[in-house]
Amino acid sequence: MTFIIIGLNMRGPILIDCDTAIGALEKVAELIRNGYTNVLIADDEGVQYAPCEFVRRFDL
Repeated sequence: MTFIIIGLNMRGPILIDCDTAIGALEKVAELIRNGYTNVLIADDEGVQYAPCEFVRRFDL
């Protein structure tokens, strides 16, 4: 399953692909540490999750 991480900073939006749920969460944490806001994770069906919802949905 592929996940797309979406984030926003002063320069604009960023989109990053990840192949695993754990990899997606690691990238989300990195973006938040680097000042990104509105960070979401989209699954392969296009459903977007806030990080806390993603953890619950995928039992991580």
